[in-house]
Amino acid sequence: MHDQIAFLSEWGDNTLDFSKKAPGKPLASTHFVITALIMQQGQLAEVTPVLQAISRRHFNGGVISSNVIGNDHAKRKEILEDLDEAPFKVFAVVVDKRQVIGQGLRYKGSFYKFIH
Repeated sequence: MHDQIAFLSEWGDNTLDFSKKAPGKPLASTHFVITALIMQQGQLAEVTPVLQAISRRHFNGGVISSNVIGNDHAKRKEILEDLDEAPFKVFAVVVDKRQVIGQGLRYKGSFYKFIH
């Protein structure tokens, strides 16, 4: 029954004040994204070589990260096409923080509880 495995990644922050900019830091992100790659545990051996090949081809053998790609949408498309070979499902939650409203959200940790 519990034969699935997930790899999670998040992007964004829990800041809800979009007007302030801390010294040396960018403005708060307007979105918070959580993404999971989900597969059967038995498929991990099949997925691993695909991810290693993508790492070698597009990231010089390093971490697969969109920060490396920047706004190169052609490269992003190539990587997504390569990922299509791996047998996993993608699950993502995208929160537009500008739509998040509530009294309790003035406490920093409440944002994470709110999105759950």
